[in-house]
Amino acid sequence: MPPGFGRQCVPDGEIAWLNSLRRGEHPWRGVTESAAALYAAGVRIDARAFGGDAARKRMLTPPYAFDRTRAGLDRDPGAGERTEGDGMAQERRNTVSMTDDLLDVLRQQAAALTAQSQALLKHAELVAGGRPASAVAIDGTNSHAATRVPPSLPAPDEARERAIVIDALRRLSVGESDVITDEQDLVSDLGMDSLMLAHLHQDLSARLPEARLGMHEILAGRTRVGALVERLRGVSVAAPQPPPELKMPAPETYKPELFPEYVELRSRAGIFTEAQVDNPYFRIRDGANRDVVSIDERTVVNFSSYNYVGMAGDPAVSAAAKDAIDRYGTSVSASRSISGQIPLHVELESAIASWVGTEEAVVFVSGHGTNETTLGHLFGPGDLILHDALSHNSLIQGAILSGARRRAFPHNSAADLDRILRTSRGEHRRVVVVIEGAYSMDGDVPDLPSFVDVKRRHGALLFVDEAHSQGVLGATGRGVCEHFGVSPREVDLLMGTLSKTFASCGGYIAGTRELVEYLRYTAPAFNFSVGISPPNAAAALAAIRLLEREPQRVECLRARARLFLALAREHGLDTGRSRDTAIVPVLIGNSRDCVRLSDGLFRRGIQVHPILYPAVDENAARVRFFVSSLHSEEQIRATVVATAEELARVRERASQPVVSAHVS
Repeated sequence: MPPGFGRQCVPDGEIAWLNSLRRGEHPWRGVTESAAALYAAGVRIDARAFGGDAARKRMLTPPYAFDRTRAGLDRDPGAGERTEGDGMAQERRNTVSMTDDLLDVLRQQAAALTAQSQALLKHAELVAGGRPASAVAIDGTNSHAATRVPPSLPAPDEARERAIVIDALRRLSVGESDVITDEQDLVSDLGMDSLMLAHLHQDLSARLPEARLGMHEILAGRTRVGALVERLRGVSVAAPQPPPELKMPAPETYKPELFPEYVELRSRAGIFTEAQVDNPYFRIRDGANRDVVSIDERTVVNFSSYNYVGMAGDPAVSAAAKDAIDRYGTSVSASRSISGQIPLHVELESAIASWVGTEEAVVFVSGHGTNETTLGHLFGPGDLILHDALSHNSLIQGAILSGARRRAFPHNSAADLDRILRTSRGEHRRVVVVIEGAYSMDGDVPDLPSFVDVKRRHGALLFVDEAHSQGVLGATGRGVCEHFGVSPREVDLLMGTLSKTFASCGGYIAGTRELVEYLRYTAPAFNFSVGISPPNAAAALAAIRLLEREPQRVECLRARARLFLALAREHGLDTGRSRDTAIVPVLIGNSRDCVRLSDGLFRRGIQVHPILYPAVDENAARVRFFVSSLHSEEQIRATVVATAEELARVRERASQPVVSAHVS
């Protein structure tokens, strides 16, 4: 470097230049590291001197944890072999001068640091509150910090406040105490973001509550470390609080049998005692879940299974699952991203994407988990999730998990959705509209074209849960898009389950290549879970291929469902909003009569389960029939007649006055 170059980089009289001569390194690295070390120590560096008279352009650079390795001066062993001319002599004089300057600076710094260390060691003994809090604003004005080296020794109270501030910064890992100076800005120099500033405010407010430090004081303007120290000067340090007195919490907080939720569950279960019927839930059946099942060695007609097109128990599907076990075992025993991926996974996802009509698809091990993880992962604070008022629990849980704002719109009302978006869209980053292809409690479908139109006009995403519409709606069973003639590309996220039409277990998201790739690499329920098992993957794949070859299963299902719905209405049964699906509810209106109807039908050899509060409102209690392509017309006709007869008996019983027995 040219003689005296170091002195050109700072104003006259500011500092003595530290010249770093590390062998084997580029000379500019030594220069810049020396300048950086001085700047970190509080020295103003005139960077214009680095460019001489050349054109200069300033730019912001990110915060950098400067190297604090000690540097020394090493004489070049080859210097003695050279002939010392005038230039060499001048360079030696410059080097000697720089060395003297360096030693002088080091002596001054050592003295200052020694004195400062002694002051800091005494800060615990200092009496707090000696002076009122300074009214100096944290805006970079009226700084007391010296910019010259050596720095002046802080006053005792100042040392205490500085130690507290620096310790709080150190806890946030923004730097070490020996490189944090009063002149540094919290944002531009130390690289703090808004979340780190909030944590700093919380820490300082806890230690110095009397300061009443406002968050705006840290966030407003360019906040320097020194100004923050000045603001806190003289404030009393919060006294340590004694540990709270140990006492046992209430038993209902740690004894599951006393949890209020469990107590409420048991009280709801009392409805079976009140109705004088057996509990219909968790009955053990034998055999595949098809149109008839065996329960307690009795064969009953089964309307409690969503084996819509008879794939569960089909010999071809079962054979595919058995073959997969023989080849791959019962589990892939790892997440798919590590060593759990098998060819069946790739084939299944490709088949789903082709079946649905999207670019790609990704398969999860749980249908409920698919909704939870997808909504919970793609959306977050600042986003808005608008869902149908009758959305499935998995969709609600996913929305809650996301932390996004959640708002329900009236069931199947695209007009109300449009009204909400007109006033709310601009307040949020991402907005997703969540609907279902077929609603599992009511058996109705949304007007998909209307929802597509609304989401287009407002720049929202559309999520459609097709758990109960795949294999049911559309001429070939490809779901609600086929049913309405809407291109699947108009729906951003098409979700479906594998446990219904596809005779397996799990769920999927189908959409664009980019969406699927992002979920495949980042979705928690995919990456932190085992992959779908070989027999389940094989069963779903076989079911899709079989349904492609036998679309008549879908037409048979739809014919059976239309028959059931028409007969039910002819017999005066309230089927609510059901249409076009394989779900036919019969609304009863209260839980007691509902469980009595279910029990009466079971005694007549028909299994249909009651749907009670809180799954639905109490006045909307119902029995819900799942129709399958396996059901015969005779089974359907007999069931509808039996339902009408049993409901009449239940209501006649309910109308009779309750006679109390009195002992005279």
